[in-house]
Amino acid sequence: MKIFTSLAITCQILVVSSSFGQKVSYDFDKNTNFEQFKTYTWVYIKQLEAELDRQITVAVDSQLGKKV
Repeated sequence: MKIFTSLAITCQILVVSSSFGQKVSYDFDKNTNFEQFKTYTWVYIKQLEAELDRQITVAVDSQLGKKV
């Protein structure tokens, strides 16, 4: 039982400590009215791996397709 408790506490500590590591940054013009934009286009970068590029494109397309 002690092993299970120790393992559970260790897992919780790892999960909580890893959640503080993300840093998100963004850069956009706060005066831009984004509601006027109805379409978008992809700019392909040669340095990205093809599979990673495809995954990002599919994920963003599916999320933007849901917006009305």
